[in-house]
Amino acid sequence: MRLPLTRLSAVACTAFLLVAAAQTPDTEPTDGATPGQFDLLEAYLPEIEPSDELDGPTLVTGHVDDAEAGVPVIATAWPDPAELADLEVGDKVGVVTIAKTLTDADGNYELVADPDAVKDVVGATEETVNFDVVVPTSEDIANATAATTATLSVKKVSTPSNKVLTDVDVDIAAERPATIDEAATDTATSVRPTASCGSSLVARYDDRPMTAGTSFSTTSKVTTTFQYKKGSESSLGVGFSAKGSAGSFKANGTHKVKSSSATTYDAKKGAHGTFYKKYQDYGKFFNCVVDINGYAVIWYSVSPIGVPHGSYTAKSTSIPTAKHCTRYSGASLTIDKSKAQLWSSGVAIGDKIGIDLSAQTGWSNETRLDIKRTSGTGFLLCGTTDKPEQKSPGRLVAKP
Repeated sequence: MRLPLTRLSAVACTAFLLVAAAQTPDTEPTDGATPGQFDLLEAYLPEIEPSDELDGPTLVTGHVDDAEAGVPVIATAWPDPAELADLEVGDKVGVVTIAKTLTDADGNYELVADPDAVKDVVGATEETVNFDVVVPTSEDIANATAATTATLSVKKVSTPSNKVLTDVDVDIAAERPATIDEAATDTATSVRPTASCGSSLVARYDDRPMTAGTSFSTTSKVTTTFQYKKGSESSLGVGFSAKGSAGSFKANGTHKVKSSSATTYDAKKGAHGTFYKKYQDYGKFFNCVVDINGYAVIWYSVSPIGVPHGSYTAKSTSIPTAKHCTRYSGASLTIDKSKAQLWSSGVAIGDKIGIDLSAQTGWSNETRLDIKRTSGTGFLLCGTTDKPEQKSPGRLVAKP
């Protein structure tokens, strides 16, 4: 299961690669990919500049399990989920390859986005872009694909920089990934595509309950209000599968969605444990790409489409243990910074694909928790992993 080929025909790609392979000189081993391997990368997806030839910021870094020097890694960008809201089963989706590189001798990679390819995705604006990192030569493409997000513009990716545009490394649990020169001569297990490749919607899973936030209190001295305003961003889990059947999906990474409307939930007085819920549509996609030799590679993915909508609350059956506390004596407190708790089963979709997916919404100007003191001289606010208003306080609990 191999590489998306969105900008070159299979016949042209095969011709380029066979010529490059025939002309590849013998080289001494190095700590990284060989000149011959870079020649093959240059010929593959020729309209995409290799990362080592670009000066812009690093799009994403990571590690590929079991990889030698010269394993290809690419990034493929999806349209904004809001643009996919009205997709019907059978509709095609334009996914754009925006970066390509090769692993070093330790299996590490650094992808740098090609500005011309990014322009195809965001135009002249700066946008939050969901993209997948793919190791196309792995024997199990579903396990060799991971989802993540970065904010991109043509100016940002064109400006020389040592920055990394994603928050965390994206590591890939590839299964026996082949180097690019090995893959260029190995077609024994592949088949010619019978139709044009691409991504298309094969099923919709609408109105999946998702957790947007929580609040907890063991004191009668406070009233809590949760707001999920227009522009609130949530990172929601993405699943991949080689077969597409329920029970075969594995979660690996997230895509971001952004709210197009505001929701202020009813205030909660006194002691309580509350989940603040939204609904999110999901799509199941059939992905067919053409590999290095012009052969078909397929896998399935499940990811959010459209925007969060609707709202309701659910009671928590327990109050989390929170020992990292700060005392507040003011009349009110607003939590609008730091990361919120990651809910590993924050999107209820297990009845469709066999697993639930994660959800996380960071505190911001758009997503906030307002706590008002209604009596007494103060109250404690405690986090499960750190004190309130720190980088990652976890779940927050108000106490006497």
